[in-house]
Amino acid sequence: MKIVMVLAATAVCTASVAMADKAPPKAKIEGVPAQATDEGDGALIEWGGMAGWDLFVDPTLGNGCMAIAEFEDGTWFTIGFDMTTGGGYMTSVDPVWSVVAAGATVPVTVALDGSDYTGEATGFRLGDQTGAQADIADVAFFGELAKTKVLTLSPKGTEGVSLDLADASAAMSGLIDCQDEQNAKSAD
Repeated sequence: MKIVMVLAATAVCTASVAMADKAPPKAKIEGVPAQATDEGDGALIEWGGMAGWDLFVDPTLGNGCMAIAEFEDGTWFTIGFDMTTGGGYMTSVDPVWSVVAAGATVPVTVALDGSDYTGEATGFRLGDQTGAQADIADVAFFGELAKTKVLTLSPKGTEGVSLDLADASAAMSGLIDCQDEQNAKSAD
């Protein structure tokens, strides 16, 4: 199965890396389109948390829900829905992305328990931290992720970073519940 990942031009990476201390200045992120770094009224809304993941609603993404986790090795990972596009996204903040220049798009492999997806991710910087973001066009990816025990992200064919998602199933269910709730509110 191939997943389509394309350059994201939203506040996705600002939201995901914002969790490091809940609200770093957005202007310090390099490699993100200018419109994504404006403060605006897009503050994240806390929705809940489970199994080591925090869940938020992002008003800048059409009230799309996101799940954010920090792993023992210091890696931050975010996955969420972008309701302005009808798709999703993921971001990762980890030293492995230092091989990607801020704003540069590179090939990336995403392995879910060994099943490979290919696409592109775009590098960004937050101070001295490096990260990458990618859009997810096939929302079936979320269901696959919920069943995954190990997620590996590899830029440019490098070894990449592996994340233990053994406890992520509850968080992915929570993410879907959050989005269902937001969709019901917008239908009213």
